[in-house]
Amino acid sequence: MLGKIAFFVGSIISDYPAKTTRAIFENAKGKFNLDVFSSIGANGESYFHGESDKKVIHIPHLKNYTGIIIEPDSFCGQTVYEELVKKIEEEATCPVVSLRYRDDRFYNVLVDDYGAMECMVKHFIEVHKFKKICHMTGRLELLDARQRLDSYLNTMAKYNLPVTEHMIFEGNYWTDRGEAAVDWFLGNEGDSMPEAIVCANDYMALSVIDALRKRGIRVPEDICVSGFDNIDEARFSVPRTASMNVPAEKMGAAAIDILERLSTGKTVAKNTYVPVVPCFEGSCGCESIPSPNHNIQLLKQINYLNKTLMQVTYMNWDYESCITYEELFYNAFRYSLNFDYQEIYICLCEHTEEISDDSDNMADTLEQYTENMILYSIFSREDNSYRFYNKVFPRCKILPDEYRNDDEAIFVFPLHYKNHYFGYIALKTQNVDKLARFFILWLQELSGGMDKIDIQYKNKAYFQFMQQSRLDELTGLFNRREIENILRRKKYDALKNNPFYIMSLDMDGLKMINDTYGHIEGDNALKALGEILKKVSDDNISAARTGGDEFMLCISAGDEEIPCHIQADILSLVDAYNQTSRKPYLLSVSIGYAQFTEKGGIIGCMQQADQKMYADKSTKKNTRANMS
Repeated sequence: MLGKIAFFVGSIISDYPAKTTRAIFENAKGKFNLDVFSSIGANGESYFHGESDKKVIHIPHLKNYTGIIIEPDSFCGQTVYEELVKKIEEEATCPVVSLRYRDDRFYNVLVDDYGAMECMVKHFIEVHKFKKICHMTGRLELLDARQRLDSYLNTMAKYNLPVTEHMIFEGNYWTDRGEAAVDWFLGNEGDSMPEAIVCANDYMALSVIDALRKRGIRVPEDICVSGFDNIDEARFSVPRTASMNVPAEKMGAAAIDILERLSTGKTVAKNTYVPVVPCFEGSCGCESIPSPNHNIQLLKQINYLNKTLMQVTYMNWDYESCITYEELFYNAFRYSLNFDYQEIYICLCEHTEEISDDSDNMADTLEQYTENMILYSIFSREDNSYRFYNKVFPRCKILPDEYRNDDEAIFVFPLHYKNHYFGYIALKTQNVDKLARFFILWLQELSGGMDKIDIQYKNKAYFQFMQQSRLDELTGLFNRREIENILRRKKYDALKNNPFYIMSLDMDGLKMINDTYGHIEGDNALKALGEILKKVSDDNISAARTGGDEFMLCISAGDEEIPCHIQADILSLVDAYNQTSRKPYLLSVSIGYAQFTEKGGIIGCMQQADQKMYADKSTKKNTRANMS
């Protein structure tokens, strides 16, 4: 039986964590089972979300692992690292490998941060003859940021170049401080502009370049800029951002190699170093060497971002109408087809109850994960299906035993909104680097949707209002908005070979009833037809009033015999009503139906059903005219 590794990493949509995760995933195959624990990511000022996001580290029981890998500089803040280390010290008995962050309690896979930064600063001094070189640091609670700062200061001192207060700005390894950094570097009146700004990573460098451009300062013509890490955004920027290429793939492979050698009793050095390769071109003032696929890759990214924006908009619209978890997860499954995975397991905390129409108990607000979890739903991309369960299992297993296989990886992400914990999702994929940005947005929207449903249900009056908002007030049937939601779901089901029909119905003579017997009697006629449609409705047949005298049925059926029988049943029930109602008028309805096809779409199907319904109405008019 293979050993099991826990890997703790920040948001894996970022370039560097995505690459190390891919390398660890690939190198663990055949050697270890891998559980990856990753956060949604909480850069910015969302304190409660960030504090809760880090609780993903508390999902596993570390005594169950034979090795642990951590990537501290991908976490959102030092407190995540401190909390994780405390958990490791309390629970773990296995070796721990730290990537890019030296901690003498663990094994470390490192880069020579001091030497790499020295190389970049020397490049500006020796090749470009610069003397005023500013530095934007990383988070100074991190050792690598301090080493890069020390290297910058010592290299400037080595060449007898002064460093003033306004030549160093403390950054945070993210993109939100570029404006403040440029204001700081340019803010001291009487000082000359810097010739170069050396940033401790690429995200900060890109934000500095953007801030300079907003001020009309050209890069590299007026001020040169460099970064660190050589992420995709740096390679695709124009001009290309000069950087230091940290080989994430080699670092991930080295971590697995260390744990493998330790598992066989071999001696391993505490610190393993991988080489850093300088990329001197573009924003540092050196000539850019365009990649032959540069424009193609950039176009792919733009198309992907445009598609993501559209899908998130549609997802918000669909989630807005959900008032139960089942509806929400159904929509979540539909949108999950926009990223690459094999299976997704929705695991809810034990006391998180389903919010349903007939539930009498409110969902509890949880502020920690429960010891037992409920496997609530499984999404399968491979067979294009989603299924609901209610299986209780110990959280220490991450998933029930029957869903775990040897030599595979499980990716675990928290399901929470601020400090409200719902559980987590466990995901299987062979293409972790293809989850990308839409996956994180999907996960955030799903968590927010669960929180909204919970709040709605706790407010009984609002929950009842939301339920009523789906119904036509007069007939009690679904309204137009709800039947549109049903049709969207049926459209998706039809693409999985679950066909359906749309039946269009129009009550005949409503204007005559209103004009002759009054609007109250007209309402009675509409309600009578509504009751008849309720009688033919079931789990496969949804009925709605879509307008004044207009109704619609959505019928799940594989052949035309079923809607044909339903039409006959409706007409039979109308005749039975007329025989017993003692009304001075006859209830009458015209009907037409059509099968949904992917080519025609929902609108085309509705138009076909309407055409047949109007043909039926025209036939009745002609019959009455001939009889008169």
